Amino acid sequence: MPICHHLSLVKVRMYKPFYYFYALFLRLPLVASVRFLNIFFKGPWRERRSFELKNKANKYSTSFKCSGEKADICFHFSSVGEFEQIRAVIEEYLTDKKLVELIYTSPSAEDYVTALVGKFPEQIRIKRLEFLNLTIFPHEIIRDWISAPVFCMCRYDFIPELVVQTKSAQTSVLFNASMKNKRSFGYYRFNVKQFDVVFCASSDDHLKVKGLGVKNCEIFDFRSKRIHTRQIDFNQTASNLNLIESLKSVKKRKLIIGSCWPEDLEVIKETLEKLDIKVFIFPHNLDASTISKHENILPVDLKVNDILDSNFVEKINNDTYNIFLIT
Repeated sequence: MPICHHLSLVKVRMYKPFYYFYALFLRLPLVASVRFLNIFFKGPWRERRSFELKNKANKYSTSFKCSGEKADICFHFSSVGEFEQIRAVIEEYLTDKKLVELIYTSPSAEDYVTALVGKFPEQIRIKRLEFLNLTIFPHEIIRDWISAPVFCMCRYDFIPELVVQTKSAQTSVLFNASMKNKRSFGYYRFNVKQFDVVFCASSDDHLKVKGLGVKNCEIFDFRSKRIHTRQIDFNQTASNLNLIESLKSVKKRKLIIGSCWPEDLEVIKETLEKLDIKVFIFPHNLDASTISKHENILPVDLKVNDILDSNFVEKINNDTYNIFLIT
């Protein structure tokens, strides 16, 4: 048996005691309690369960194994932010006609993933991570679904049932590893060392990861290509409506709030109401619940679904509209 296989088995055995403790004594009691409370009380966990149940209804959530196929690579990303960080890598595989599996945690990524499936329907299978499944060992659900020999994760969302998959894969990859603040210690350090290949976005992170004993560690920020692509797409589309020039033509002072959370508006609400300026709010999350919270905190003059819409371009110079919510 190859030495590398022996080493892989050692890593599995080191991680599994921790995983079994987590699954039996932490995860299972918590999930059971939440599922029980959901019978009597409405709340975000009920919405979460509905999100996870889409796996049963969506044909693209069926494993490649069911059709006798085998994916080339599997990616996990927590939310739309992590998806955008590794999107260039995912699209590179799809362009090369490879089969790709995508596992994601947050509903915020749903629309983006669905759009990607629409472009490559025969090459993608998707799975929403099932936190509220009452199975004793949730890693078995993921293991039985994944067919790819390469398993990738992004940043620092080290959910135990996912990390244990890295030890079963032939190759495990961590993208955009970060060693900032509290992630430099304990649980994060332990999990970083479980990966075969680690990519860091900065030289500082690279030095710290190398210091953990990770031999196959490189510096590369995969976000740069995606940012460049988005800038080109935006500039090409925006130029048709002269959006940038229209914004420049606004006589009032302008404030653009990007990646805004409802809590942010709570802090600056009173100040914004006193100032005679144009305010453009871009929420961090675009789900209906979050948008409603934004509107309840700070009444908006106009909610816009598309910043390139001709009506929006016309109304930014209208004194009737001062607070814009971009959804």
